[in-house]
Amino acid sequence: MLEYTQRLLVASAWIAYWTLPKALAWLADIGGTNARFALVALDQPRPRLLAPQSRPTAAYGDLSEAAGAYLEEQWYLGRPLTASIAVANRNSATWSRAATASIEFSKGAS
Repeated sequence: MLEYTQRLLVASAWIAYWTLPKALAWLADIGGTNARFALVALDQPRPRLLAPQSRPTAAYGDLSEAAGAYLEEQWYLGRPLTASIAVANRNSATWSRAATASIEFSKGAS
């Protein structure tokens, strides 16, 4: 019985390896009320969204906290190679702030 179980585990791992995406992009749409996240499988013939989620923007202190929380939950899909982030905000010459959230971007920040 143990040999059968081992074969089943090896077969499952092999299937997972060949079916999980190898190239991912992280998408984020940060609004004043909600932050929406998803991963995109770039290595598929037709790119598809994986694990789309919407969360309250106010639940996070900054973008890195929100990104970290989402990506930590999606660890099993792999690490994204690139990202695209959209932010609904008010702009000035040197900074941007999400409309009703505490997330800010500074032109001079590194």
